[in-house]
Amino acid sequence: MAKRNKSLSNVGSILAVLGGAIEIAIGVLTLIGETLGGIVDIFNTANWVSSLGGGLESLIIAIILIVIGVISILLALGRFGLDWIILGIILIVLGVVGSGIGGLLVIIGGILFLIAGL
Repeated sequence: MAKRNKSLSNVGSILAVLGGAIEIAIGVLTLIGETLGGIVDIFNTANWVSSLGGGLESLIIAIILIVIGVISILLALGRFGLDWIILGIILIVLGVVGSGIGGLLVIIGGILFLIAGL
């Protein structure tokens, strides 16, 4: 039984790390795209203040995605002495806050940690 739980947690860890890496990649690409787009908007738009506000919102979302990815990876690799059930719940919440396939992988990894802890 312990071997099964360990293998479930290993798979959960791999999925959470992969999902976190995808979240970081999406965040970085959004950060780059919004920064470049904002620079272009400043030179091409008469009302550049409004375009700057829209870009700022996307920059905040990108930073949140990067933070979620980093936290997911650190938790999945280090575990910080957390019980598997608590770790699973934290990863599920992070995955729900995240986006797309990265968030889904973090959720699945969290579910596997949750099952392994039962």
